[in-house]
Amino acid sequence: MYKHNKTMYRKLSSLKNTDESFRAVYDTIFDGSTAVKIEYSSTLRTHRITYKEARERIELMARGLSDKIGSNNSYVGLWGDNSPMWPLAFWAILRRGNRPFLLNTRQPVSVSAELIKTLSAVAVVEVTPSPDFLLPKYSPTELTQLGDTSPSALDESV
Repeated sequence: MYKHNKTMYRKLSSLKNTDESFRAVYDTIFDGSTAVKIEYSSTLRTHRITYKEARERIELMARGLSDKIGSNNSYVGLWGDNSPMWPLAFWAILRRGNRPFLLNTRQPVSVSAELIKTLSAVAVVEVTPSPDFLLPKYSPTELTQLGDTSPSALDESV
């Protein structure tokens, strides 16, 4: 835990020398370091995702999202409880040039549906299975696989 805090302190301290844009934050956090960004357990096994691996997954998800929705600067819902994929999906939406709209899984579905309609959201990225919001919905795994085969290039804005 201490090593992770030290790594984050170093990264956050280096932000003082940037323009503090989302791009600068993204490049600073996901700098290619081999330090562990995410650690989680499943079926009695510990999984680790480094900052470098996290960036690679974000880039793949963002390319997959680009192929699926095609529009920049649109709202994309993010549905799911806290999980290792949640921050990666969040950054992939930003990296794609869209606006993440965080959907509360504990509020009534009708409230989320009304907010989605009000914002004219174009899709939902579902970290956990979501209700039918009458919008295209994609899982991080699906976006990663699509991004892996995508020729799409991402623009340099985050």
